[in-house]
Amino acid sequence: MASRNARGMSEVAGLAGRWLAVGVAAVIASGCSRQKSSRQFTEWLNRNNAHHQVVTALESDSPDARRQAVNRLALTKDVTADWAFAALDTVARTDRNEHVRCAAVRAMKNYYDERPVATLLMILNQPRYKDQVRPTSESLRWDAIIVLHELRRRMLIPADREQEALDSLLTALRREKDRNIRLAAADALGWYSDRRALEALVEAMNSRDYGLARGCNQSLVRLTGVDHDCQADRWASWLGEADDPFALAGQAPEGWRSSSPSWWDRTIRSVRRVIVAWQGEAKEGS
Repeated sequence: MASRNARGMSEVAGLAGRWLAVGVAAVIASGCSRQKSSRQFTEWLNRNNAHHQVVTALESDSPDARRQAVNRLALTKDVTADWAFAALDTVARTDRNEHVRCAAVRAMKNYYDERPVATLLMILNQPRYKDQVRPTSESLRWDAIIVLHELRRRMLIPADREQEALDSLLTALRREKDRNIRLAAADALGWYSDRRALEALVEAMNSRDYGLARGCNQSLVRLTGVDHDCQADRWASWLGEADDPFALAGQAPEGWRSSSPSWWDRTIRSVRRVIVAWQGEAKEGS
């Protein structure tokens, strides 16, 4: 009897073990299925959310709502989709509010292809494209130069648009009155191995603005591998005598160290961007 009971208990235990294994497997499978379903739902929700942000950015009557929609779209993985870029392009060129347009331009830093280049160049040359681009503000042109600079660093500007990009930066450095635009243009020109860029940087160094002169000097050092310590006359003399001013490009002159922006400059830039990104609804131009 005891032997039969022991054998029966063993069989029950074995059967229970098998059912337990099946149950565990089912739970695991169910968990995996739920995780997969949850992931798919999250992806669908994010995509649906991105589409919603596009509709809001294009159609809302509130400039604050449009700006927030653009900022939220920039945080989604769908921001680089063709339909999302088409929305950003439209907003950057044609929105009635400057801050909404700036948000759309800044969102284009998420792109690792050439699509934003045409939009940025139209913004920087608005009179030439006035049928496609609303008049631009200094803040918008500043942001456009910053993003164009980033695309240049990534080697994403098409060969057939490089001259237009260079011309846009030269014009900004020479003709713009806004200090931030000129600083951004001077920085961006440090990525163009063209004698015209050197000449413009040397000219701008005559400014009484030491920050601008320093920025021009840093770009000149990057392009030439030579340093004349923010002295425009010395740079002009050297440039006039140099057969190949780019012969030492990319090399750091002995004892030279790139000076980073001052704490004050960094603080001003950071505060300005926070205000632009998060300010309330605009009272004008809506």
